[in-house]
Amino acid sequence: MTTNRSRKVIPFSDRESKPTAAHEDGVLRATDFTMKAARHLWYPYLPLGKITIFDGDPGRGKSMITIDLAARIITGTAMPDAGVVVKRKRPAPPPCGVVMICAEDDWGDTILPRLLAAVNELKPAWDELKVKNGLDRVAVVGMKKDNHGNVVPLEFPRDVERVNEAISAVDAVLVVVDPIMAFFGESTNTGSDASVRKALGPFKELAAETGAAFVLIRHLNKSVDLKAEYRGGGSHGGFVGLARSAWMVGKHPDDDGRFVFVHSKANITREGRSMTYVIVSRSVQDDDGDAIETSGVEWGEGIDMDADTMMRGHDSRTDAPARDSCWTDMLMLLEEQGLRPSDEMFRLLKKAGHTEATVRATKKHYGVQSVRRRENGVTAGWDWTLADEPEADEEANP
Repeated sequence: MTTNRSRKVIPFSDRESKPTAAHEDGVLRATDFTMKAARHLWYPYLPLGKITIFDGDPGRGKSMITIDLAARIITGTAMPDAGVVVKRKRPAPPPCGVVMICAEDDWGDTILPRLLAAVNELKPAWDELKVKNGLDRVAVVGMKKDNHGNVVPLEFPRDVERVNEAISAVDAVLVVVDPIMAFFGESTNTGSDASVRKALGPFKELAAETGAAFVLIRHLNKSVDLKAEYRGGGSHGGFVGLARSAWMVGKHPDDDGRFVFVHSKANITREGRSMTYVIVSRSVQDDDGDAIETSGVEWGEGIDMDADTMMRGHDSRTDAPARDSCWTDMLMLLEEQGLRPSDEMFRLLKKAGHTEATVRATKKHYGVQSVRRRENGVTAGWDWTLADEPEADEEANP
């Protein structure tokens, strides 16, 4: 793949470190690389220079979320905040470019009105010139025609160089492909890990070379009984395995009017807190001055909800038959005797058929407390209790 070497250095980019010297044997050493921290366009959700997968059913606002993020990037507006207190406040980045590759929505009547409405929402005081300058930062990779005038669909990995050209044209820090499945050729088997990784390999390389964040959108499959991480269409290992970050959206299980954005995978840093959002109506004027009714997302508060809870409509973390069985035995032992030594509890519960991991998980889930046992002022052991002890503590190795 040929990279445009004359392009500007992208603000906030994070290019892959390259070896500084070659060895005679041609083998790289760990010392040939420079250690560095990963950088994010939206911390911790969207790493720069990496692929992020975005899953969700139709009608959940996936495209509107990427348009909202694009509007923030081209206007230099801070990203949504989940309400997490951070040690160092991150300043809003300068305006940057975005590449959008869309197969399902039309630019004229859907994408552009949504984007303009999002820009107006973020920068209501901007004049027409600033709005135009902002929209000029968005590059669109569309169809081409062959020598006979026939439309040639965009196809990956064949046309990845066209994405590189678009990134260079606007100094893009974000590339959105919506949906990724629409741009694979017949030679790519989307159900095969190896085939998907081969097709996305050039994307992974391009993301690393340009420092841009790639967001690839997928629809969900019909297997509602699967865990959330396996609900995305196509190969799990090929898509999510290759990605360094993954998002998922769905309806809030307790509020039909709200949706939930979940950071479902984070290989580089911790997972970000889930956030609620709603889809709202907006309006913009077309080139003739007539109103166009459109829509966008409005972000809400941060919440503690995982992807399985959101997808299944209840807290899947409570679905633990082994833990429930262990709790029955643990409760009986603690009710028989108010305080029981920790080592005795483990011995008796293991004898009853429960694993050490299940015993630990059960104790933590049901709030069984550890009380330090002292002899002559020195810790002699730990006791477990159901009582609310003011001096309860956590054992160093419970």
